[in-house]
Amino acid sequence: MASTPFPPNGSMPARTNSTSNIQSSSTAPANAPLPGTNSPQQISTSKSVTVAELQQRTRYVERHEPERYINEDPVFPTPSAAIIVGVSEEAMKKWRQRGEGPCYFQYGPDGRVVYALSDLNAFKAAHRVVPRKQERK
Repeated sequence: MASTPFPPNGSMPARTNSTSNIQSSSTAPANAPLPGTNSPQQISTSKSVTVAELQQRTRYVERHEPERYINEDPVFPTPSAAIIVGVSEEAMKKWRQRGEGPCYFQYGPDGRVVYALSDLNAFKAAHRVVPRKQERK
């Protein structure tokens, strides 16, 4: 480590801020236009970020195939499906054995069992009971 030479009069050298000499590692300036935009836009570095800023930041990151990333009917394993329906995991298993309950997918004879969200919601809707007093209104 190199030492800083002292001036002959014995005074201390002025302290320099070492971070001011560091260059920014980004290749584009902060106000450079983002891909897919025509005008430069300053993106704030504060912790409070607006929805518009988030959309602007992610616009160039996302692919142009949103259907690839959107799963409109996700599937759930038996424990999660039981929570959605509001019964125990054992009840779900018994329903499967009896041929009752919501529709499910099984991959192979002893394979994994999953339930589609649409099937779970349809099952819940089919078993909705409306009390008689509410029917008159």
